[in-house]
Amino acid sequence: MTIKEIFDFDGIHPRTDAALLPDHGAQLALNCTLWQGDLRPLAAPLQVVTPTAVEAGIRSIYRIGQDLPETQYWLAWPADVDVVRGLIAGDTSERTYYTGDGVPKVTNLELATQGGTQYPVNAYTLGIPKPATAPTCAASSADQPVETRVYVYTYVSAFGEEGIPSDPAKVDVSEDGTVSLSDLSAAPTGNFNIVSKRIYRSQQASDGSAIYLFVDEIAVALATYDDTKSSTDLGEEISTIGYDMPPETMAGLVALPNGILAAFDGYDILFCEPFLPYAWPQAYRLTADYPVVGLGVFGSSLVVCTKGYPYVITGVDPSSMSMERMDLAQSCVSKRSIVSSDDGVVFASPDGLVFVGAGGAQIITQNHYTRKEWQALNPASIDAYWTDGKYVAVYDGGGFILDATDNGRLTTFDDTATAGYVDPVEDALYLCIDGNIMKFNAGADKTFSWRSKKFQYTGHVSPSFARVDADAYPVTLDLYVDGALAYSVSVASERPFPLPVPGRRPREVEVALSGTRPIRYVGIADAVEEFPIG
Repeated sequence: MTIKEIFDFDGIHPRTDAALLPDHGAQLALNCTLWQGDLRPLAAPLQVVTPTAVEAGIRSIYRIGQDLPETQYWLAWPADVDVVRGLIAGDTSERTYYTGDGVPKVTNLELATQGGTQYPVNAYTLGIPKPATAPTCAASSADQPVETRVYVYTYVSAFGEEGIPSDPAKVDVSEDGTVSLSDLSAAPTGNFNIVSKRIYRSQQASDGSAIYLFVDEIAVALATYDDTKSSTDLGEEISTIGYDMPPETMAGLVALPNGILAAFDGYDILFCEPFLPYAWPQAYRLTADYPVVGLGVFGSSLVVCTKGYPYVITGVDPSSMSMERMDLAQSCVSKRSIVSSDDGVVFASPDGLVFVGAGGAQIITQNHYTRKEWQALNPASIDAYWTDGKYVAVYDGGGFILDATDNGRLTTFDDTATAGYVDPVEDALYLCIDGNIMKFNAGADKTFSWRSKKFQYTGHVSPSFARVDADAYPVTLDLYVDGALAYSVSVASERPFPLPVPGRRPREVEVALSGTRPIRYVGIADAVEEFPIG
């Protein structure tokens, strides 16, 4: 039997010789999808909106206003920016945090979209700083001092975020005496959203330790305050001791479960206070052996991609995180190649795509590319996104799709993009192409190109007939004999049709298909009777 059949179309394996591919393997799989086993066209991107241009071109996008149509509102930056929605109890303003655009920032739907058309229009610097000076304290009556008090104060934002307490100031005061506070620092310079100050004073707890209890809250412009309250009038204990501002160079913001945000700064991995994205205690920091390139998340685990080894950090509270270095010595060559999935994180290394999951780390493209072939793609240029179980990457010169749900089938596409965003509400990938926001694989069907392995022939047989089973016709079939195009035909139906008989017995034959409608089967044979019925 000499029939050569393909009915379960596969993707490309560039590292494998074309004659050694499986019968359903491909040398070329451009602008096609193989997710159902048949050969289908990838759809062109569908234009959604053209955002206001930003200087130097758009490199990052994010859609805010998640209850609104997809045509509104697209934040855009000319830099590599990481954006997350804050998990904050009672927040209806869609408070949103981002790094990469100068210092870390926070905005919300109103701030980002009102007062202009280049979104985000406005944002505040993330964090609530420590007051510059300690208060000055003076007791109105201290003839018979009965206690020594210590005072501190904090800044509070319009969001209700309370910052780091000031340095303390001590004063001796008699019972029922008044303490006058002065030199309470004005709001700090910078774009902070500070509206008030909270004053605390020391009190002895039941276990004998000293604690700070709430005295009062005053407008941020006030520099003085008279404390006439008795100990029974004091409020709750201060909760912000140990809080810190995020570093100005913090980058790579990601969201973990339990209200935790993580980021990095140099070698350090940082965590915020749970459900308080403005507070980044020094005590929560962990340090890697190599400079951190970027972060990814699966489940409750944080994957740290570095210039050396990958690490996995696990834990449910930032005060008790543990970090483990993976055995695989693979550095991350592109921060924007890092994608997070339900069961692992994928990133580009010098040797291929690395997957880090609960079972460890492995190179998942080692059956597709040699190191030389992988390096030819310029992996440092990869921007990638995880959508519908697929790793979708754009790089210098094109893009590829690795289907992680179907035996690692690999296809390519010819769209280029400068930025992208996976929208969980719309369940769609959006790319920025030529300054336009486009929905991936959502427009008109592209014309696909698929080329088979090199089928080898022996003896005196040669392909004399072909058959193509497609949803609709015409379909273009090209026949290559010993590497040269020998025949091209527009197939009009599913009926077998004759092929021109070569002048000599071919050594190798390849079949190439192109079209816009699904193809279920293609076969070549030396006799019509060899084709399956139907």
